[in-house]
Amino acid sequence: MYPKDVIANKGGTCIETSLCMATMMEAVGVSTVIFLIPGHAIPGIILPQSGSIYPIESTAVGSTCSAADANTNAVDTLNNAQWTLTVDVGAVWKSGIVPPE
Repeated sequence: MYPKDVIANKGGTCIETSLCMATMMEAVGVSTVIFLIPGHAIPGIILPQSGSIYPIESTAVGSTCSAADANTNAVDTLNNAQWTLTVDVGAVWKSGIVPPE
């Protein structure tokens, strides 16, 4: 599914919503990462002023879950993960790998 489909369908899998969120943030100049953990993906927004990464549970966006709760859920999930692979979205784009459509 493409980011436009995630928006049209108001949801998607964790990797689809992570890519959609990262694509939208990168499009307005905000750097992002995507954390890959066993069975899940979580986008992280790199806060411009501090450089801190704000992970957010993208599958909860649009539900009754607040941004703060989505952040707490993401942090808890990352802290309990067996391993984490962090993908720098901007660096990947610069290498020539870009999101579809």
